[in-house]
Amino acid sequence: MSHPEVVHRTLPDLGSFPLALVWIEDHPEGPWHSHDYHELVIVLSGAARHHQLTPSGERLATPIAAGDVFVIVPGSAHCYRETQHLELVNAVHRPLEEWMAVEQLEGLLGYHALFALQPRVRADQELKRHFRLAGEELDQARTQLVRLAELLNSREAGHGFEAQITFMQMVLTLSRLYGQQATEQQGNAQGDLVALADLLAYLRHHLAEELTLPVLAQRFGRSPATLLRDFRRATGLPPMQYLAKLRVRAAASLLAESDLTVSDVATRVGLQDSNYFSRIFRRHLGMSPRQWRQQPHGRRMAFPFTPPSSKMKMSQ
Repeated sequence: MSHPEVVHRTLPDLGSFPLALVWIEDHPEGPWHSHDYHELVIVLSGAARHHQLTPSGERLATPIAAGDVFVIVPGSAHCYRETQHLELVNAVHRPLEEWMAVEQLEGLLGYHALFALQPRVRADQELKRHFRLAGEELDQARTQLVRLAELLNSREAGHGFEAQITFMQMVLTLSRLYGQQATEQQGNAQGDLVALADLLAYLRHHLAEELTLPVLAQRFGRSPATLLRDFRRATGLPPMQYLAKLRVRAAASLLAESDLTVSDVATRVGLQDSNYFSRIFRRHLGMSPRQWRQQPHGRRMAFPFTPPSSKMKMSQ
């Protein structure tokens, strides 16, 4: 099967603000496309088939309906076909890792599963069960989205800040609901993702420990080969490479926000050998730890609280 022609979309008017809302009341069928931004999709009514292109070039089609929630990551080619009065909202946002206080969500398994793992799995295999809001949950989501649209359209002082808070409240609520549904439905795709999310959370909270693939496999009740296969499929990386990325990220924050020495930072993130730490840091960020510390962009900056002008209802 030949690859479809994919249109790559950008969002030039997002500017430095981390969030925009695209509300489509009657979504038409559209061409294959990808984005350079993250997209949280909430289906409010109607139905369609959501087509995605896997990294190997295979086309997958998943039926979607009212209440379905999923995440599209940058570079993921997809389109909507067989649309039937499809109303959905795309919350277009910068990576959640860049948002202030997002660390408070990293203890929620549903957060890792929905926002980190599910996007990759959806683009690699058809999920037979979806994360779906129903009844009051969907009504609450619609109410929050209406309020979010009002805030993004407002030019009043403080409304940009409130919009970011409202969005993060939605992320929190969805993360909790995802975890609850997966706990109640063990053995399906959601439950498997939450099991892997448990491993991701464990890695984040045990960076300073000496972790190896056999140690992790024993702790999570899998053989090293099975853990390696499942982890790579869900994240795109083997566990030890993923751990290295987490350690560099944590180290970059410590270097920017503390006065700890480079050696102390290396120890805090589980890399006792400061020379090895410097090599790993440079490999990921393109500069040494000391050079990173001297950069004016080393700290995570809060986004300006002036939202871009956007319409509450948009067509595509």
